Amino acid sequence: MKIAVTDANIFIDLIWLNQLAGLFELEVEIVTPQEVLEELLQNHIDSIQPFIDANYLIVYHLPESAFVEIDQWLLSNRLSFPDKVALYLAKQLGAIVLTGDNLLRKQAIANQMEAHGLLWILEQWVFHGIVTPKEASIMLQQLRQFNERLPQKECEDLLERWNRPT
Repeated sequence: MKIAVTDANIFIDLIWLNQLAGLFELEVEIVTPQEVLEELLQNHIDSIQPFIDANYLIVYHLPESAFVEIDQWLLSNRLSFPDKVALYLAKQLGAIVLTGDNLLRKQAIANQMEAHGLLWILEQWVFHGIVTPKEASIMLQQLRQFNERLPQKECEDLLERWNRPT
């Protein structure tokens, strides 16, 4: 099974949509470094904790030696430390990077890693029948009110496809 390392943005968006459980219905093992959890507000951690307790979300605690390697890795200084740790973990595990951060996505791709965002998650849910196209369309419209960073052209294309009469 493929592994996906998730950043804070994905958790925040899915919690906002009240769809966090759907993340664990993807056909990937979801992991995150401890440093990503430390970025989150307590109410977000409270939402995530049941998935950690049930072993749906694996939290990695990297050794000190990993932080030395991360500091030496040539990454953008604009990346947050938790994002650098997530990228490092994904590289070590050969994992997909799940992120809502465009800079993190670009850094993953520059380092020959597969990277996806929330739109990909919605597409996977539709593809695997976890949600209907109409449900995904509603979620995306709601998310666009909350998250202005989403790629507008891709959103419009998905909404058009999901709202097309069958």
